[in-house]
Amino acid sequence: MIALEIHICDQRRSYTARFATEDQALTFLTVRGMTHAFHEIKAEPVDWAAFPRLYDYLYPECEHGMRGDCYGPQHYYMTDDERRHAGW
Repeated sequence: MIALEIHICDQRRSYTARFATEDQALTFLTVRGMTHAFHEIKAEPVDWAAFPRLYDYLYPECEHGMRGDCYGPQHYYMTDDERRHAGW
């Protein structure tokens, strides 16, 4: 079973959606991707070994081959001191 928090952006409300298969979850997310945000529920973690395509959809790799937020060429967020040193 896959459980995800679905947030309807323009209505400012969320609900939990449950899916029996990875294909169901991916179809739902693809169709609703322009108007909804999706999050894994910490209390009901997804078995990523069983659902690798869903993992790739929710946590895509950046151009540096890393997952999560990417803040540019260095990948990680720079502190104020690092930005000043870099001339930004």
